[in-house]
Amino acid sequence: MPATPDGRPPAALRGLLSLAALIVPEHDRVQWRGRELALLESVLTLARRGELAGEESACIAWWCRRTFADALAMRWGNFDPRNWVRGPGFLVGASCAVLLLLAACTHGLAVTRYLLTLAGRVPQQGFSDRLMGNLLPLVFAFATAIMASAGRISLRGRGFRYIAFLLLKMTLLATIMLLLWIEGGAALRASLPNAPLRILIGGVLLTVALVVSLDWVILWGLADQHHRCPVCLRRLTMPVRIGSWASVFEPVTTEWLCDAGHGLLSMSETETGHPDCWTTLQSQPAAFAGMHLR
Repeated sequence: MPATPDGRPPAALRGLLSLAALIVPEHDRVQWRGRELALLESVLTLARRGELAGEESACIAWWCRRTFADALAMRWGNFDPRNWVRGPGFLVGASCAVLLLLAACTHGLAVTRYLLTLAGRVPQQGFSDRLMGNLLPLVFAFATAIMASAGRISLRGRGFRYIAFLLLKMTLLATIMLLLWIEGGAALRASLPNAPLRILIGGVLLTVALVVSLDWVILWGLADQHHRCPVCLRRLTMPVRIGSWASVFEPVTTEWLCDAGHGLLSMSETETGHPDCWTTLQSQPAAFAGMHLR
């Protein structure tokens, strides 16, 4: 593939280089592109001089493979699964995977789709009882979860990304619990042999399990959010406990660090201690510095 008359690489190769550059992290992209472009121009110069002896295509193919391999290495060469698990993408991806698995195991959420279909029609005999039987436990479970989570986390001064991730996470968790209640409850009641067992196990005990599990999931979601960096939303690491249980002036405090260097979270382990406080490192903007979380 010869160069253009002005000596520049062909448009196709420049397009491949631009495509590979999108893989490279943004802060290294300009330097990486210049290096790879210089290498390509060297290969084309050797081809114009006739020094490759009919191996021009092989050299161009080698450059294409090397460029994309180097771009992938720049992006994921230092990939650490532990860092990925601590990031927000893992939690969102795992929740979506659970929803897909639940849909696959329930024939595309058949019971939920059936209830939605009936809800869009004129109410039929027995439908109101079935709807209320599914709705009332859910309302009670959500009400207890809201009361249990009151005051667990403060959104004062938080950015849009932090709040949006919290809403998305809580929506996914609540949706999973809702579908487990509808689809799992229907499957459980269908497997029980008589009405008394369906009322006791598929009704009373399942409702108690729904309330307890939904409360636990909501509280876990808030605790997980509280242990995340307000800037990058990654889970904080490296807890260090300071202070003394016997001291009133220096109560026990656990400090959590953002491994990306955004700041430090100080969490009091006693009720009489100071409010939890996020301290931004000097290299970061001071928007969150000294922010009290409760």
